Amino acid sequence: MSYLKLSFLLFCLSTVHTFAQTEDFYQIVNIEKYSGQDFTLEGNIYYKDNITATSFSLLSVISIDAKGKPIQSPLFNDNAKDFHRQGDWSHYELSGKIEKKAKYLGVGAWISGHSSYYFDDFKLFVTDCRNGKVEIPLKNPGFEKDSLTDWHLDNMDKNTNVSMSTDKASGGRQSLFIDNSGVRRTPAFGDNSQIGKY
Repeated sequence: MSYLKLSFLLFCLSTVHTFAQTEDFYQIVNIEKYSGQDFTLEGNIYYKDNITATSFSLLSVISIDAKGKPIQSPLFNDNAKDFHRQGDWSHYELSGKIEKKAKYLGVGAWISGHSSYYFDDFKLFVTDCRNGKVEIPLKNPGFEKDSLTDWHLDNMDKNTNVSMSTDKASGGRQSLFIDNSGVRRTPAFGDNSQIGKY
């Protein structure tokens, strides 16, 4: 599995430049017997700050082959605002098809910008021809453990704080809190609040 994790990490690093300063967390799930089937990833996100065009979070899924190589680009929610509920937990869903050559799925969330978010109650389902909708168990999906051993953090800014929090929870006693309030975002072309006047 170390080779698989390394391959996935390298892929994330190569694709992160497509997005503006994104961070992510994920876990890798064996779905070999469900390759080619439809999936749905669910997760709850609570925005501590307002959603903006540069500060938001999305669910993400990627199909990975037996050698640990991503088969296609990551799938994301098309529009974070479609799911967002200000001042309350937002229930996100991401559906798609598992690639036929996939042995694993990388499932999790991407974060952009300098806002802060709580995450809770992740669930993964696949549609099996014989059994219908089947839940694929995730490890520590509600972040009830006091460590993130089952989840992998990637591309985190040096000023990002990650912790388990009892302040907000959509289920259970705690959630994952990612605090980007101390992150200083590098201005991008067409999005520079320091010099942009129009």
